Amino acid sequence: MKKRVFILLSCFFALASCGSESQDSEEKVSCDSVDECISVYDFETARKLMKKGGISGFLGGNDDYKNIVIAESKYWADKGDIERALSVVDESWGVSDSHWPEEDWQCWRNNIIDIGVTASCEKGDFLKAKLLAIKSSEDLNVDGIKIGSIIDGWVDKKGNLYSSSFDCEERGRKPCLENRATGPSMRQLLMAKIKDYQKLLK
Repeated sequence: MKKRVFILLSCFFALASCGSESQDSEEKVSCDSVDECISVYDFETARKLMKKGGISGFLGGNDDYKNIVIAESKYWADKGDIERALSVVDESWGVSDSHWPEEDWQCWRNNIIDIGVTASCEKGDFLKAKLLAIKSSEDLNVDGIKIGSIIDGWVDKKGNLYSSSFDCEERGRKPCLENRATGPSMRQLLMAKIKDYQKLLK
């Protein structure tokens, strides 16, 4: 009799467990569009829907891929898993510049590192903060532009910016030079932030 009761209870719990698993799987498929999936943090389904729409992922043809990467990396960064957040961003390198310009991509990557550096500093873990800061760029400024590269405009001797060389020559103080991106670099700024935290928390 006891054996029969045990078997019946085992079957009951097994069925209940199956029902629970089925319910969980139904709950996971709770979104029908990429944006909807992002809003409920279901990034796996968001990627599947993106691919169904004909987007290859690595070289995505619209903004869906960029939006998934930004949302997913921010999600993991806010949970304190900076390494996972960075891996999500780094896997997206190469997405079409027309949908995610290189400078903006670099700025977002640096933003994720900055979240980790700040969180580590607030905990007093400066070694971890420095190890994260080293992962940021040492030759790009905070706008994601390579330091020293030519950008729009011309600059006179006093550092005034003009839209053309003609304006600079006519109205500025010679010599007039092509405007170039200046520092500090992303890494320098993060290291400076760490130093400031160290001074405050002494």
